[in-house]
Amino acid sequence: MGTLLALELAAKYPKDVVGLVLLSPTLHFKQRLTKWTRPLTKVLKRFPNPSITKFSSTEYAKRDKGYVWFPTVAFKEYWLRTQHFDSVLEKVRQPVRIIHSKKDLVAHPSGTLHIYSTIPSTEKDIVWLESSGHEVLLDREIPFVLENIFSFPPLTARK
Repeated sequence: MGTLLALELAAKYPKDVVGLVLLSPTLHFKQRLTKWTRPLTKVLKRFPNPSITKFSSTEYAKRDKGYVWFPTVAFKEYWLRTQHFDSVLEKVRQPVRIIHSKKDLVAHPSGTLHIYSTIPSTEKDIVWLESSGHEVLLDREIPFVLENIFSFPPLTARK
């Protein structure tokens, strides 16, 4: 969810946002039920949110302190926003680093590739993780993720 907010802020305040590091950007979803979001919200307000789908193993999922319930109405609003987001992406000119796991079971990698190809920034890259799940700051490649966040040029230039 942070990806959309960060990109909207960068588009709206280009002089204030010097760069973006996007973690597991969820513009496209792996879950096929996503297309049923609108009708589902009329029947289900929430349903159990299995942590295992967000992590690479049950070991990491057990540590999850996030949502126990998946809020369908909030998700519907998020999903609707992703359907018409190119107008925001086209305004992002700041440097962007995208960090995404190849084993993410929530966010489809096509969303990352779409963000990368749509933003006009000339300073952009994608860092692909090999074994983490969706929650990359809480999964098995934390040191590598942090290294790629803190080595991002706009952050190192501000020291």
